[in-house]
Amino acid sequence: MALFALILEQPFTMRISGASLMATLFIGLFSTGLAYLLLFHLIAVAGAVFTSTFSYFMPFFALLASHFLIDEPLDWKHAAGIVITLAGAWLINRNTEKPSGVSPDPRA
Repeated sequence: MALFALILEQPFTMRISGASLMATLFIGLFSTGLAYLLLFHLIAVAGAVFTSTFSYFMPFFALLASHFLIDEPLDWKHAAGIVITLAGAWLINRNTEKPSGVSPDPRA
């Protein structure tokens, strides 16, 4: 597939401008770099399970963005999907009591 893209799109014939190079560097260094730093900090502070549940909310934010930016209509199916997503995130992150006699420290 990549070979076909190289042949058909011919990306090597494009001219790179200073503005496009600066935009690419900005996105790579600041936006993506800052996002990764925040992600790893959140994993260290809150744990991997809590942090991974934020990936479940990406479709929700994409739905909101498409509704407000390009006037995509919202349907009852979207609301049902949001409710199911929120319920799943709640189930994953809810605090459950450990059975008595089980120590959280394996060395105890």
